Amino acid sequence: MHRTVLHTVALALMAPAVVLLSSRPQTDDSDLPKATVHITVTDCFGHRDSKAEIHLRSRERKQEIDKHGSPAEILRVPYGYYTVTVSDSGGGVGERELAVNTGEIWMYVGASFPAGLRATPPGGMSILGELSGASFDHDWWARVEGVFLHTSREAPISHAGRFTISGLETGVYVVEVFNGSKLRHAETVELDFKQPQRQLQISVKPD
Repeated sequence: MHRTVLHTVALALMAPAVVLLSSRPQTDDSDLPKATVHITVTDCFGHRDSKAEIHLRSRERKQEIDKHGSPAEILRVPYGYYTVTVSDSGGGVGERELAVNTGEIWMYVGASFPAGLRATPPGGMSILGELSGASFDHDWWARVEGVFLHTSREAPISHAGRFTISGLETGVYVVEVFNGSKLRHAETVELDFKQPQRQLQISVKPD
């Protein structure tokens, strides 16, 4: 009996704390700043697709925030992190993460070439570079970044001045050559089924 009374008193003392915890207001985004997000969908070569579909989703892709055609102007998007997924009229798809942290944001999302129309497996293209004009014995490296596709890859440059970057898809890329943090060369390159491997001859000026 004594233990039963103690348990009852303990539960009675704990009850207000439980009520207080459960009555706390749920957090939402009503107090966050809002932004306008502009999204344009292109194919892998930059041609705009007015029939594409745009989905703005939560970062974990569990909640759809908005759905639009292209180009889209999405108003009053709360500051935060999101995932943008697109599908074009030809069956291509694309995805990018979006950080909303300023009042107006512009974004181009490239859709990859449709899988059923590929002549090579996805990621079956490459860029090879051969450099001349300098000594490549210290911290030289190259980056290939998609102009419209959200792709970026890096590779070291050998002492002989060569690099290879593979795993690329059809599209337009910017090839950049760095010596440490210094940009020494940049050019635009297209990869397509006629030329799935590009060999570049790059001349850089010595220091």
